[in-house]
Amino acid sequence: TRKPDLYRIFRGIYGGAPSMFTTNGPQWHAKRKTIAPAFSSNHIRRMTRVALEKTEEWIWRQRALTKGESFDFDVSEEINRVVLSALSETAFEYEMSDQEK
Repeated sequence: TRKPDLYRIFRGIYGGAPSMFTTNGPQWHAKRKTIAPAFSSNHIRRMTRVALEKTEEWIWRQRALTKGESFDFDVSEEINRVVLSALSETAFEYEMSDQEK
């Protein structure tokens, strides 16, 4: 049987190397076991808390900068900043400076 196109897409992302998304059996199990700690319930709770904090910080910062007035902004750029900041803190325990964001 032919594998769905999604497998080819995932293989392309990883340079053709097998990944957890494109393997099965013992190879899949080994890869799954390697990343399992990153998805423990404690880690997920921490990621959620940090993501909410970063989002709330962004909201308050924008309110302070605009003094409640309407303003235009690039949603994708702002979301990328918030997500990158949250990932940096949760994955690497590194808090980015305002300049790095």
